[in-house]
Formats: sequence, structure tokens, C-alpha cells
Amino acid sequence: MLISKAYQLFVINTLPEDIWMVIAQYLEPEELKTLRLTCKPLLQLVGSSDMLWQPLLNRLHAIDETISVLPDKGKSIRDTFIRGFETVKSRQQTEISDLLAEDNETKLSCHHIVEHDKSVTLGTLEKTSAQLDSYHCDIIADCIKLEIENNTHRLELPWVGITRLPVALFTMPQYASFWQTLTSLNLNDNYLQILPAWIGKLSSLEKLNVAENKIQALPSALKNLIHLQELHVDNNELAFIANWIGQLSKLKKINCSNNCLLVLPESIVFLPELQLLSCYGNDHLVIPRSITHQPGLMLIKDLHEYYSITMHCLDSVPPEMRFDDSLPSSGDMDIQIASTSGECSDEKSEEEDDLSSSDSFKRRLGM
Repeated sequence: MLISKAYQLFVINTLPEDIWMVIAQYLEPEELKTLRLTCKPLLQLVGSSDMLWQPLLNRLHAIDETISVLPDKGKSIRDTFIRGFETVKSRQQTEISDLLAEDNETKLSCHHIVEHDKSVTLGTLEKTSAQLDSYHCDIIADCIKLEIENNTHRLELPWVGITRLPVALFTMPQYASFWQTLTSLNLNDNYLQILPAWIGKLSSLEKLNVAENKIQALPSALKNLIHLQELHVDNNELAFIANWIGQLSKLKKINCSNNCLLVLPESIVFLPELQLLSCYGNDHLVIPRSITHQPGLMLIKDLHEYYSITMHCLDSVPPEMRFDDSLPSSGDMDIQIASTSGECSDEKSEEEDDLSSSDSFKRRLGM
């Protein structure tokens, strides 16, 4: 075993045996040897064996930006590293499993990425991360080149089976102009677990769609997207949305349906242009009264409202433009159309109350 071999090779008297036994689980023998040579002066300088874990925590952060270089509140650096190590290991294993579950072409192109075994070290995680980055850079770079050739200001990456967005893509000089003029980024229906902070540097972005992924948290860097008008984060694993969302003053549409949200941030009331907020499918969600009473806001908080609005929009589309003429109308289904201003009447509403008009519904739902 790696532990016993490393321990037998390097007998170190500067620390208790149990500490070296734990450290040896996460390092290759050569890395442990290097640490041996530096640990004595380091301990004399800082006076704490816990600081030996800081360089390892820094390396873990370089692999996964969501792992902080600072210890968790009330935890030692050692405990923070061990917890972070298991998190990164689990995420990488999930990435590999998702890739191998894709079609044969994907399996063939990522065959060199080896699944983790029991003897995973920090070096193993670094190597796997580099392999995953390289694989995704090749896929996404091809899509970027195509968009550049077509002179578009969007990047369409739905249903391509990606599991990450390497920062290397953003730092490549040849793509600098593309990223700075990008207005729409579509990452719908992939396997993303993390939304990288560098997306917050896309200064021209107006629409961000990361629906149907595995994202558990939104990076605070998104508050820098001052031109963002649409945010689609539905069908993920979000447990909360932070108050910084209230700084995105240009937002018109937010879809956070089908997540794990328990409460919506009250800062949403500070979004003056917000027209549509869809939040159904979050069990036990608490919606502050200030949001439910916000003037001009169409709030979709359950499936009944969602289908009502959808069918109302469908009724307003000419039959010859529908995909399926046989679809029932909202009248056939006996669905009541609800809006923030009350039930829709049979007569067309007045100009100033356009919430219940077809044009308004279509405009706010992007139809």
C-alpha cells in the first residue's frame, strides 16, 4: 500500500507518526520526500503542524475553484483539505461516469481519461483534471471557431454532453474579442456541476441559459453581468440564490423552476425591469410578500399557472403556424388564465393593463 511504503521510505522525526500516516494518503512518494525536506524549517517558522496542509489545500483550489484556500469556519486546514479532496474526487468521478454514459463517439474520444481507483492521490486529481480540461477545450473550441466564422455573438452548446468549462478557453488570446462581444451563452441540458466564475467577465452577455444541468450554486461573479436580461437556471440542484441577484438591474426574465430552493431573495424587488419570474417545482419554497406584490411582475409559482400561460400563448398563435393543429386549446382543457392582475376576462383588456394580453404573454415568455 502507498501509506506503508511511503512511511517506511521516509522516517521523519519532526512530527508524530499519525500525522505523517494521514499526509501520506494524499501524496506520491516523491512529493512526500520533498515535504520532508521542507517541513522542519516550516514548522520552526509557523509553529503549527496544521500549516503543512496549506500547500495541499492551495493545489486543490487550483483544481477546483469552489474549494477555498481558507479553512472552513471552525475547522482546521487539515480537515478542510480532506473534505475538499473527497468533494473533488467525487465530482471528477461523476464527470467521467457522465462522459462514458454518452454515445460511442464520446466514449472513444475520452477513453484516455481513466476512472479513479482506490489509491487516488492529489497528483491523480491534478492529472485527471488536466485530461478533462484538454478534452473539453477541444470540443468547445471547435464550436467557438464556427461561431466566429459565422460572425455571431452567441455560443450554442446545448446537448453536447460537456461536464465543465475550462478557464483556459477564456484566457486564449485568439478568443478574447469573441468573449467580450458575446451576448448569448446557451449551455442547456449538459452535465455541468460548477458554473465557473470567469463567466462573470463576459461583459456583453444578455442571455445566460444553464438549465438542465447539475449546478448546486451560482458564483457571485455573475453579479458583474450588468447587461444580463435573461437568466435560465431551471432544472438544476440550486439550494439558494444569493442577494447579489438584485444588482442585475437589466434582468427581465428569471427561470429558477425545479430546483431545491427554500426561499427567494428579497433583493429581487430591486430589479426594475423584471417581467417574468418562474419558480415552480421548488418544494416548500417561501416567496417574500414584497415579491408577490411587485407591480408588473408575472410570477409563475406552480404548474397550473405555467400551463395556463402556455396554453393562452398557444391559443394566440395562428393554427397554420402551430407544430400540431390537434393540440387542445385552453378552452377545451377548461384552464383558468391567471395573472398578477387577476383572472383574464373574455374581452380584451385595456392598453395599460397588458399583463393579461396575448402580446404581453408571448413577449415575456420569449415566444
